[in-house]
Amino acid sequence: MRFCNTQFVSIERSDVAIVSKDGHRFEVKLAESEIARELNCLGAVSPRALQKNILVPFSTNTVVEYLLGLNNVSDCIEEKSWFGLEKALEEIAGFGSQPNYPNILTIKNAICDHMLSTLSDRNCFLLHKKLRQFDCHIHANKTVEYILYNLVRMVTVDKIVDVEFFRLPVEELAELLNNDEINIDREVKIVEVIGKWIAADFVNRDKFRPMLMHTVRLMALDEEAAKQLSEYRLSMQQPRKTRDILLAVGGWLHRQACDRIDWFDPEAREWKVSQQRLPMPLAYHGAAILGDELYVFGGSNGTRTRCETWKMSTKTWQWEKCDNMLEPRNYITNSSVVYDGKIYVFGGQNWREITRASLRSKTGEMYDPKTNKWTATGNLHDMRSDCAAAVFDNQIYVSGGFNDLPYPITGHCLVTHQERLFIVGGFNGMERMNKIWMWHRNGEWQELPERLVLGRSTSAAVSYKGWLFSIAGYTERVEATCEIMLPTPDAARFGSIPPLPKAKSALKVLQASNWRSHLENRGIDDVNYAISDSDSEYDGASNSFMSPSSANI
Repeated sequence: MRFCNTQFVSIERSDVAIVSKDGHRFEVKLAESEIARELNCLGAVSPRALQKNILVPFSTNTVVEYLLGLNNVSDCIEEKSWFGLEKALEEIAGFGSQPNYPNILTIKNAICDHMLSTLSDRNCFLLHKKLRQFDCHIHANKTVEYILYNLVRMVTVDKIVDVEFFRLPVEELAELLNNDEINIDREVKIVEVIGKWIAADFVNRDKFRPMLMHTVRLMALDEEAAKQLSEYRLSMQQPRKTRDILLAVGGWLHRQACDRIDWFDPEAREWKVSQQRLPMPLAYHGAAILGDELYVFGGSNGTRTRCETWKMSTKTWQWEKCDNMLEPRNYITNSSVVYDGKIYVFGGQNWREITRASLRSKTGEMYDPKTNKWTATGNLHDMRSDCAAAVFDNQIYVSGGFNDLPYPITGHCLVTHQERLFIVGGFNGMERMNKIWMWHRNGEWQELPERLVLGRSTSAAVSYKGWLFSIAGYTERVEATCEIMLPTPDAARFGSIPPLPKAKSALKVLQASNWRSHLENRGIDDVNYAISDSDSEYDGASNSFMSPSSANI
C-alpha cells in the first residue's frame, strides 16, 4: 500500500519513502524535511526497491500523526488518542534521548508536556510511572514535585488519589515519605498516609508498619502524639519546613515606592528580604501568583500611575514584559484577585477618566496568562479606588462603595478565611478602624468581638496556616507590625509574628504555594534593616482616602 498525502511532496519529486514497521510507505523529500533527514539517518535502507526505502522502527500512527506532522500533539484530547500518544512516546523515547535526533526529542518533549498538562490527583502516580518508564526524567521530576506537595492533602483530606498510590512498593513509599520536601503542616499526617496504604492490603502490609513509621519525625510531633507513637522507632531528622510562605511585594517605604520583596519564614519566625527585586519601585499596585510565576501590574512608582504588567518565573528570575492593562490604575492593592487561573482587578484611580467630578474608575479588567491579554469585565456600579476584592463561594466580591457594607470604608481588606468572608480594618473618613466584620450568606454583616490591636488602613490581610494575618499598613504612621487572629481548630502554633524589617503601607501580600525552596535558592539580603521612626510618619496616600460623603454606601 502506498500513501501520498497532499501535505507531502508528490511521488515524482520525492527522493525517499519512509516505511513504517507495519509496511506503510510515506513519500518525502529529504531536502525539505528535517524530521525526514533524521529518519533517513535512523532507519535501515531496503535493498529490494528501485526507490530508496527507509525502514523505521515506528508504527504507522506514530510516523503519520506525530513525526511527519499530520496531527499536533496538543490536539490529542480523546481517550482513544491518548492510547496512541502513549504508544508513540514508547516508540520514540529511546531515540529522543540521543543527541543525534533533536527533532525526535522535540516531539518527545511535546508529548510529555501535553501529558503533564493533565496532571492531577487522579493520575499523578500513573504519569510518574509512565514518564520514568519512557526515560523522560525531567518531566518525571515534575510529577514528583506535584506528588510531594499534594500527597498529604490527597490521601488524608480530599481522599481522592490515583489508585497507583496504593500499588507503590513499600521501598518507594518509604523513600517518598522520608523526603524533606513533603508539604505538611502536622507531622502526624504522615501516620495517616501510612495507615491508608497499609489498609489497602492489611494482611500482607501491616508487617511493614514499623519500617514506614521510621519516616515519621519525632521532633516535629507534639508531646501527646509522641507519647502515642512511643512503641515505634521514629526518625530523629529535623522537622520538615513549610513549603508555603508569604510574600510582601512592594509598597510605600521611606516616603516613596519600593522594589522590595519580603518573605515570611514560619519556622524561623522571621521576615527575610529576598535578593530578588521588582522591575521597578511600586506601591498601591496589584500582584498575583500563578504557579511558579509572580505578576505585578498597575500601581504607582511615586510619580505617575502605571499600566504595565510584568511577570517573573522562578525558573529564570528574570522579569518579562506582558500585555499592558487597558487603563492605568493606581490604588488597586486590595482589589486584585485570582480566580480560575486568571487575574481580575477592579476600580482604582484611572488617569484617562479625570473629570471635575471624580478621579476614580468604575471599570474592571481580566488578564488571561494563556493569551497574554487584558480584556474588560462588567463595570462596577460606582467609581471608586481603595476598594477590596475576594473570591468567595465561586464568585468575586468587591467591597467599598456599595450599600452592602456596615459603614463607609476605604483602604480595607476583604479576605476569605475559615470559609467565611471578612472585612478587616480600613478608613471611614475620620479614623482607622480596628473592627472585623463577617459576612453571613443571608445578606447581613456581623461585627465580631475580636479587634485588631491597631486600627489599620492600606494594610494587607491573608489567610495563612489557619490564622488571619493583618500586616503593616497605616495607623497614625506607617506600620511594620503584624497581627494574627481567628485561628481554626488545627491552626499552626503562632504566639505572635514579628514585624516586617521595614514599615510599609500599600503593599500586596500573597501566599506563595511551594515557593520556599525557590526563594531560599535565590538568596536573601542580610543587610540590617532596623526600623526607623523617621520612615514611619507618612504613607503617601492621604489624598486617596474617601471622605464619608464620597464613600457612597
